[in-house]
Amino acid sequence: MDPSEYCQPLVFSALGYILTAWATAGVVGPLFVAWVRDKTGSYEKTLYLFGGLFVVALIMSVLMMVNVKQLRAKHPPAAADI
Repeated sequence: MDPSEYCQPLVFSALGYILTAWATAGVVGPLFVAWVRDKTGSYEKTLYLFGGLFVVALIMSVLMMVNVKQLRAKHPPAAADI
């Protein structure tokens, strides 16, 4: 079986999730920032919030990389899969 036959649907599915999250953030993010600015008169709280979310995303990315490395060490790919 050609790898492109079973990988392609997974790639398109992942791309769809990524683009949906990106579009949602592009719509909701500015609305949330404007709402906080109207309520507080400052952008300061939203900068702290989004900065914290970036730190959380960084930590999650590092943890996912560690998990993938552990799984690859536990289940090395067969020679036919490479």
